[in-house]
Amino acid sequence: MVAPKGPGHLVRRQFAEGRGVPVLVAVERDATGGAWPLTLAYAKAIGGTRAGALATTFAEETETDLFGEQVVLCGGVSELIKAGFDNPRRGRLPARGGLLRVPARDEADRRPHV
Repeated sequence: MVAPKGPGHLVRRQFAEGRGVPVLVAVERDATGGAWPLTLAYAKAIGGTRAGALATTFAEETETDLFGEQVVLCGGVSELIKAGFDNPRRGRLPARGGLLRVPARDEADRRPHV
């Protein structure tokens, strides 16, 4: 698998300009022993190795792709932040209970892991 981390038009434009878009590469099962060289050849052919090719698994790529689409592209995080401030204002939650609280880095590190 060669998964560029950008849309096709960007991959093409970057390639045409002599650059590339980073790619994730994976091989699930290499029956012939030639899957990795072939995968990397495809990555190079679209310019991905110019920007960087990272080895991953199909499962990891699927999860990170869905996360990117649902949270980043579709605005999941921004909607959560807006809801954290809008709900108390609209009387849906008590003002103090509705505030979005993000722990400081050292606070998060001290929390017990369950």
